[in-house]
Amino acid sequence: MKTLSINHLIVLFITCLSFFACDSPADISGKLEGVKKEGVKVYLIKPGSLQEIAASYFGKVMDSTVVDADGRFEFRSLPVTEEPVLLELAVEQPGRAPNFLNTDDPEKSNFMPIIWQGEPLQVSAGVD
Repeated sequence: MKTLSINHLIVLFITCLSFFACDSPADISGKLEGVKKEGVKVYLIKPGSLQEIAASYFGKVMDSTVVDADGRFEFRSLPVTEEPVLLELAVEQPGRAPNFLNTDDPEKSNFMPIIWQGEPLQVSAGVD
């Protein structure tokens, strides 16, 4: 009878782990309607205080992702949280910092606040 070596067991374990990890849903995912080009970035921003909500340049950029040709995006492997967290999703503005939020005109705003409770969240929005 042939036994598996420890190296074979480790490879088998890692293979199984990566197979199951690939099937897990994204922490935050969504679709942007009206995206005219590929490669647009979406930023996940965490305001540090109430004064930083909807304020340009203050929030901490937690992550970024690129929107695909269909307007879909995903954020994976976010820090685990027990409590709801207020975050902002911001669409990249050419020539601006990642945490730039257009607050001058609500019709042309490039961000939206979300409450993430540590479970998969799907959002959708339109962009011009």
